[in-house]
Formats: sequence, structure tokens, C-alpha cells
Amino acid sequence: VVVSGTANLGTNILDQGFVVTGNVVDSVTALPIPSARFAATNATTGQDVYLPATAITNAFGAFSLLLPRAFINLEVTSPTTNPHAAKEVLGIPVVSSFSLGQVRVDRGVVVTGTVTGPSGPVAGADIDVFTTDGYKLFTPNDNTNASGVFSVVIPAGTYTFTVEPLVSSGL
Repeated sequence: VVVSGTANLGTNILDQGFVVTGNVVDSVTALPIPSARFAATNATTGQDVYLPATAITNAFGAFSLLLPRAFINLEVTSPTTNPHAAKEVLGIPVVSSFSLGQVRVDRGVVVTGTVTGPSGPVAGADIDVFTTDGYKLFTPNDNTNASGVFSVVIPAGTYTFTVEPLVSSGL
């Protein structure tokens, strides 16, 4: 909205929010994972749900999120200083405030690499990771940067990595 003088933005109706709490912990030891970040989407519409930058776990792995009434898909990613594989919790019915309990995340390893082509680094290529039985792992933020570098956190194991460059790259 460009405002150069008095403006009336009309009536804005805000949805009721509900507090969803819980703890992000290591799946083996149940030790808390501090500084884990969240992203949320409406499972029905696919619309991103606004979460403030403070939507991270505290030193005890505890979190408190204000979510709308909907089925919510929640993504949890750990900090690089405490590598754990990202986790999706799908279809959470939010109709009132409640505790999600422990969100257990698997320990992970950081895998990095660089994608190049005949003209140098390949930016924006999508990296996908598949298990030996063809299951695609959830790896958020898995695109290459301007230098062609990518970094994903996955559980230790045997995988197939695929690289899908942007169509406009001609690669």
C-alpha cells in the first residue's frame, strides 16, 4: 500500500489463534534440541502460516506457536551447530490450544557439495536425496546458492543424490 496522505484500510478481521506447544528432542537420547526453527503451512490450502522469527526452540527444546484453526503441516529444522535431520509433522488438527508433546528428530550428518556446469557454478539447482528403496527425504533449503554450493542434513545411510538445475540454465 502506497500512502501519501490520510488513508482508510477498511475493516480487517483476524483469525482466532491457538497456542500449540511441545519440545523438540533427539530421537535416541530425548535430549532437547535448542534453536530449532519452524515453518508452517495450511495443509488444506497450501498457504504459508506466518510465524515470527522468534518461533524457535529455547535452551530446553521447548516451543510455543500461535496457529490458526486448520490442519497444519509443520516443518522443524535444527541449527547447523546441532545437526539433526529436518522433520515434517503433517496434518496437525488445530481446533484449540494443546501440547504436541515431544517432536523427536533423528541425528543427522551435514552433506555439502558444489554443482558446476560448462560455464561455472550452477545456481538454483534443486538437490533431492533418495533412500535405496526410492523414498525421497525431506530436505528443506536444498537448492544451490549463487556459487553452486548446497548443504543438506540427513541421517547417516546410503542414498542417491539427484541434481535438477533450472530449465533456463540449459543443463
